[in-house]
Amino acid sequence: MADEPQEQEQEQAQDQGLPPAPPREEPSVQAIDPAQQSLADALRVSFGLLRLVMVVLVVVYLCSGIYQVPEQKEAVVTRFGKIVTDSAGKATKDRGLHFGWPFPIDNVILVPVNERTIDISQAFVYEGEGGSRPLNPDKDGSLITGDANLVHARFNAGYRISDPVAFLANFGDPEGVTSERLSVRGGAETIYVDANLTGLQIADALVTNMVEQGVVHAVASQPVVALIGSSLDSDQARAIAQAKLDELAVGITLTNITMRLPEMPQSVADAYQLVAQAEATRATRINEAESDRTKLLGEAAGKGALPVRGQDGPLVQLLKEYEIATTLDDTERIAELDTQLSEVFRSLTVTGDDGESLPIGGETATIINNAQIQRSQIAQRLKTEAETVLELKEAFEKDPELFKQRRWQYVLREVFSEDSGIELFYANSGQRIHLDVNRDPNIARTKERDRLESEIEQAKEDKRAGR
Repeated sequence: MADEPQEQEQEQAQDQGLPPAPPREEPSVQAIDPAQQSLADALRVSFGLLRLVMVVLVVVYLCSGIYQVPEQKEAVVTRFGKIVTDSAGKATKDRGLHFGWPFPIDNVILVPVNERTIDISQAFVYEGEGGSRPLNPDKDGSLITGDANLVHARFNAGYRISDPVAFLANFGDPEGVTSERLSVRGGAETIYVDANLTGLQIADALVTNMVEQGVVHAVASQPVVALIGSSLDSDQARAIAQAKLDELAVGITLTNITMRLPEMPQSVADAYQLVAQAEATRATRINEAESDRTKLLGEAAGKGALPVRGQDGPLVQLLKEYEIATTLDDTERIAELDTQLSEVFRSLTVTGDDGESLPIGGETATIINNAQIQRSQIAQRLKTEAETVLELKEAFEKDPELFKQRRWQYVLREVFSEDSGIELFYANSGQRIHLDVNRDPNIARTKERDRLESEIEQAKEDKRAGR
């Protein structure tokens, strides 16, 4: 095979009429320089290592598409700038290990989904130490309440990213820094400043603005007393702010709005404290009066008269209706209520608004029970007297003269009984008796004392005699 080129050269020379070329000698392997051999070996090893390094780099590059999504975060993957979704249409990746194409084919953006808190501590308060100076609208913030008062307060708000895709579309990378042009009010002028902010910082600013609007609306519907008592209608404030965020479709959900450190302007704080103290005293007096009212009603008529859910008890309602009907001279209503009250006092029970039968007790029940007892006693006494009258009538009809004598004897026995206090004097027949009667009560007391002393002496004598 090595002689073929030489033979071809000789044939070409003969065809061209040239003398044949002298035969060439093949180089010998022993004739190669050892330095060149070493160089060749080194190059071969180098190219092998280079191929190995390139393979490793390719593998490492491909493995760089593996990413980990930590707790409290979700990942959004973009491929050549377009958001990638799975077979179910979901565009976010949850916590765990995921596989994808390496950068710049795929770009993984981690979005925090845990709750974030913003502090609104300057918008509605004095700038610096306000003291008792008047409010400066250019510097000081305040809120107008529903009863046209001013109040200062600080607020905290919490939110979370509920739609990472919408959030990225509006704010970009949460951790990435972007250049924003901000407006800063300085006195009567507005100054624009270029600032480098992350997506989360821009979102904080937007949420702060929306929460402030919601707070203004909520405070405007409440009295100052409720706000100073830290009773903000946070549901209303959150609903208003959330509606504005939903209109912008920024993927943010508010979780809470809380008010802290509410206070009146310093210039009227002292006067408000006096009003607050008066209101507290008023509330205390009202509570005491309600307590006394409940106690008195319970003592007067028991459970049937006690208030129910802040309303008068059923017995008190009936009595008030009866009083109104009497004042209006409504005879039909009076008769109806009179029947109801008669039944109530007869049974000592009254029906509540929910149909429950409530007992009537206290002094009312005592008086009614005593009246029923007296009525029974009077009825029994009248019955006995009527029977006695009938018996006397029957005896009179039988023998009127005998009846008169017996009645006269009966009267004498009743009049001159031992307990009557009448002293009897007996004289012989035909003698004239002269009685001096003294109605002085001292004489009666003296006689009574003498009688008691006589009985005591008699008791002592009986004791000494061993009787």
